[in-house]
Amino acid sequence: MNTKLTKIFLSFLSFLLLLMLADLIYVYKNEPKKLGDIFLYLAVNNSKKRSPDKTLENLDNAARFYLKENRILYKSFYDEAKIENNLTKINNKTKEKLLEYLKNNLPVALNKKSIPQVAIIYYNLGLMVYRDDYHKEATEYFQTAIFLEPESGQLYLELADAYFYSGDFEKGNEVLKKCLQFDSPKKQCQDYLGKNVRIKSFEQVGIFKDIIDKTK
Repeated sequence: MNTKLTKIFLSFLSFLLLLMLADLIYVYKNEPKKLGDIFLYLAVNNSKKRSPDKTLENLDNAARFYLKENRILYKSFYDEAKIENNLTKINNKTKEKLLEYLKNNLPVALNKKSIPQVAIIYYNLGLMVYRDDYHKEATEYFQTAIFLEPESGQLYLELADAYFYSGDFEKGNEVLKKCLQFDSPKKQCQDYLGKNVRIKSFEQVGIFKDIIDKTK
């Protein structure tokens, strides 16, 4: 009798696990944002524990799932898109500044459950490391912000200017030309290419911070 009940229980448990696995696969393929929100929750907890590396690691994990979500909407734009942020060269003082910012702003993003809100967070991380002379790392954060919010012309201009000021005019131009794929930021990027880029008169990195922050 016990053996029979055990078999029935195990069969029922296996059935439940299969249902859970099927649900997880469905969410992964069709609603990856829900998985991203889980990692964003973990990032919030890590920030409270004062762990910058873990906080940023889980934030990047959240961003990867948000990137999958955006792939559903913007397929051609995301053919080779990757989240590749690197903290290895950033000193502890800068990490602490990033952590303090994240501790104050991640809970807001989690509460709103907004991918554009997370994009703004990445933009501000990029601006903070840029001002501490980590220019390569800044471009990675700016790029992540664009992946998460590809309809913001200001984000493209910030990334392009970061490349222009580092002397990488080819990448700067590539960023602005990528922007032309989208209706909302298209004119802004066209104007910048036709005016500022043509005469090499670039805006300072960070000039759009107030505008970007107001889109929260």
